[in-house]
Amino acid sequence: MNYPADCVTISDKAEWLQIQMATLNKYNNIFARWFRVGGITQQQYDVQPAKLKDNFDYYAQLPFSEWKRFLTDFYEPRLDRLVIAIGENRAELKDSTRWTGNTETI
Repeated sequence: MNYPADCVTISDKAEWLQIQMATLNKYNNIFARWFRVGGITQQQYDVQPAKLKDNFDYYAQLPFSEWKRFLTDFYEPRLDRLVIAIGENRAELKDSTRWTGNTETI
C-alpha cells in the first residue's frame, strides 16, 4: 500500500485506510445507483474524479457492461488491496507493545 508521506504510525495508517474504504464505498454506491435506477445527472457526473470520468463515459443509466467493468477494473482491485492493508495494519496493532492489556483499568 502506498501511504502518504505523513502517514507513519499504526494509528495514522488505520485512519487513512478507514477513510479510503469509506470513499471507495461511496463510489460503489454511486455507480450501483447509476446502474440500478439511473438518475445521475451530467452535473453529478462532472464532479466525479478525473480518473473515473476518463474511464467511464456519461450515460443517463449505466449499462450492465459498464457496471461489470467498474466492479472488475476499479472497485474490486482497490477493495482487495485495502482489505489486505487493513489486515496487515491489524497485525501491527496486535504486535504493538505500546499498551499492556490491563483489565483493572477498564
